[in-house]
Order: sequence, then structure tokens, then C-alpha cells
Amino acid sequence: MTKQLNRTTLEALHHRADDVLKELVTDDGVYASAQNGWKGPYHSWFGRDGAITAELIGAAVPFGGNCTLAMDALQSLLAFSRFQGSKNNPETGEEIGKMPHEIRTTFDSVDQVQHAARTNAKPWYVDPTDGIMKNWDSVDSTPLWIIAVIRLHDVLQSPLDRYTKECVKAGMDWIVDNMNHNEGFVGFIGADDADGRVYSGLHNQGWKDSEKIYQYEDGSLATHPIKDVLVNAESWAALRLGAEVWKSDDEKYSRKINGVAMLLRHRFNMSRFGFLLPTKDYYAQALDAEGTQLPHIAADVPMSMWAYYRDECVIGQSYLEKVIERTMKSSMLNPAAGIRNYEEGTIFRQKGTHYHGTSSTYWPFVSAFVSRGMLHFGHDDYARQIMNASLSAVHELGSNIELFVCRQDGHVRPWHHPELGQQSAREQAWTAASVYFETLYLLAHR
Repeated sequence: MTKQLNRTTLEALHHRADDVLKELVTDDGVYASAQNGWKGPYHSWFGRDGAITAELIGAAVPFGGNCTLAMDALQSLLAFSRFQGSKNNPETGEEIGKMPHEIRTTFDSVDQVQHAARTNAKPWYVDPTDGIMKNWDSVDSTPLWIIAVIRLHDVLQSPLDRYTKECVKAGMDWIVDNMNHNEGFVGFIGADDADGRVYSGLHNQGWKDSEKIYQYEDGSLATHPIKDVLVNAESWAALRLGAEVWKSDDEKYSRKINGVAMLLRHRFNMSRFGFLLPTKDYYAQALDAEGTQLPHIAADVPMSMWAYYRDECVIGQSYLEKVIERTMKSSMLNPAAGIRNYEEGTIFRQKGTHYHGTSSTYWPFVSAFVSRGMLHFGHDDYARQIMNASLSAVHELGSNIELFVCRQDGHVRPWHHPELGQQSAREQAWTAASVYFETLYLLAHR
């Protein structure tokens, strides 16, 4: 049974998260983590982290969240858009309309970044015009940016200006173009396999970007391009939200985008060449180059509920309750830690997935995504259980930690890489935003 946190604990968690967010959310972008060596290696601007952080800050506004902080978060996303791809450059991975993975303005050497990402074969790209390290190897930064920007404008009751609308349109066009090259889904090819790539980058471009995270059941690595379940859920929501924004300006374009989104949702819910597993009670983690399902039972499926549009998400209505039911079982929800990254008992036969590929690792933002989805679809009690479970672990660890490990005895501890010496970032932006949202919600509903 999940322990309900008391008001004093919730308030303490909230104040610490608020302090961290005020440090990391800047006019120029959201820093993914505080600057603290191996305990803060992501002190740069990340498209994925910034969008998730900003969206969760905005989500807290109806429960007493700071509107000024939400406006600052929106400003950070608009500032980040200056790095949106303006040309197709196969050497660097830049693509028109694509939001970057990482923008790093300060670093001792590019070797540090290569060491952290374990990509030492080629140099990372440093733009000679401004000396900034730029990398576009994120397939989800673009839809996440669209979702976050539109939702923040909505909660702040602020209309989108022409510049922002054009950025949204460029992002949607990138999504549609990507789908045209990937059999109707949004997919990616690793930097090391991409034609014409000169500079180094990431092999996997979803939030689970460990090199070997996409495996078949026998342990062999899946062939690229990979189509990830959560990425496609987010892309569907981005298209639906963006189409609505553009409806009054260009109804024909809006209808076109809505048509693409409808087709994506239809394909998503197919059991052949789609994500729906043959059991029809859950969805595959991803599809490979041939459309073969990678059937590991991942938290990414219930996370997809976060990517809603009005009263729908990409998961078919007839399957949604089955996904929710499985998510709330002890094999997925640990009352001492939150939502597991993978269902208990999941085995990755090929090693090298330390960061993501285990049922004993927990990412607080994952629990926040799932609880946000539960709330939207009317499962408030489930959402509170998940929030209390995740927050209890964060409270015990004493920081807005990036990820942590929970042993069978319920004891939690920071994660560390068994070979590189890398540790969980102690003050991570999207964790702080998760805690910020969850504590305000729980305080408002006591």
C-alpha cells in the first residue's frame, strides 16, 4: 500500500523543487541539471528535458503553481527555438524544422561530452560561427516542444504570435516528412548508421538513448530505423494540437495535418505492423526497420496517456483501460518508488542498458507522466498513489534526483554506472518539475 505523505513533507519537497527550477529555468533555455561534475553532467540546454520541464511547470498552474515561473518556462522554450533546424545537413544531423537534442555553450572540451555518451570515434559538432556545440539527435524534442509551447500558452491564456506559429508549423512539417520516410511512423536512424554523417552523435534518439536498449527477445540488437511507442504518441498529440492552432490561419493545412494524425493513430493501434501486441492488452516498446515488434513491457506505454488531445490519446479507447489496469499492478507500480521503467522480471539478454533497461530503476518524471495521464482520463486515485510512491523515494534520497534504484527490500539509492563512474544527476530539471507539479496537486487535494 502506498504511503500518503503529510503536508509538512510535501511542502518541503515543493520548496526544494521550486528553488531548483528557479535556478535552471533561464531566459536562454532550461538547463537539464545543476552544474555539479558527474553529479550534474547535463548542465546545458536539452530539447527533450526543457520541454518536459516547462510543460510540467505549466501543468501546476491550475493547482496554485507560480504563473511567473510558467511564463519564464515558456520564454525558455521560445529562446531554445532559435536553434531549430534551418537546413538539411547530413554531416551534423540537422534537419529543417527539427528541434535539437543538446546545445552546449560551455565545456572544457568536446571529449567530455564524447566520454559521457561513449561516442569517441568521431568529434561532436561545434559550430564554427559561434563556438557552440550543437546536436540534433533527438527524435522527440520536436513533438515535445510543440506540445509544451501550446499547452503553456493555453494555461497562461496567451495567444501564439506569428513567430511561434511558424516554429510549430516547421516542427509539424518535420514530423510529417519523417513519417513519409518511415512507413507512416516517426522513426530514427542512429548517427553512426546515417548516410553522410561526419560528426558523432547518439545511436538511439528517444529518451531511452542507451546504445543497446532496443533488443529482440534473443538479445540481438534491433535494426534501424526504430519507431518508438512514446515518440509516436507524442507526435500524434503534437499534430492534433498544432492543427488546431493553425485552423484559423490555414484551414486546408489544418485538415491535412489532422488527416496525417488520424492515420498515425489508426496504424498505431494495429496488431500487425503497428504497436498493439497480439494479446491486445498492451503495446510494444518499439518497431524495427521491418515493422517487427519489440515486445518488452515498458512504462512508455502508460506514459503515452500524457500526450493527450482533448479526451483522447493515441491509445485506442477500447484498449486504454487494459493498459491502465496493467500499469497499476505491483509488477509495474512499486509503492516505495513509483512506476518501474520496465515490468518486473524483464530481461535484457545483451548488457549495456544500465541506464534504462531494468525493472529496478525509476525515473521520477516517468511517474509524473503516468500520473498526469491518469488524472486526465479520470483515474484520480491511481494518480495519487503513483505520486505518493514516487515522492516518497525522492524525499528519502534528499534531492531532485535524475533516476534511482530500488532494491527488493524497498531501500532506494542513487544509480551509478558500473564502468564509467557516472552517477545520477542530483538536481535534475524534469525531476524538479515533476515534484513541483505533484506536490501542488496533492496539497490542493488533501
